[in-house]
Amino acid sequence: MVAAHIRQSQHTEIVQTTASYVDVLAGSGDLAHARELATRILAYDGSAEAQAILQEHATHGPATPSY
Repeated sequence: MVAAHIRQSQHTEIVQTTASYVDVLAGSGDLAHARELATRILAYDGSAEAQAILQEHATHGPATPSY
């Protein structure tokens, strides 16, 4: 049971981290690679949770630079 929980946590962390990379690619204007990576995330995990994570990263808007 503990091992299953750890695997699920790692799985979720992979989706969240990779979704942040999609955000970086899209924010830098590299939409082709952002879409490709998003497609790969959904191939790895097509769940509603993964879709929501991607959607959150896709719609939060550009970050305000801090200097």
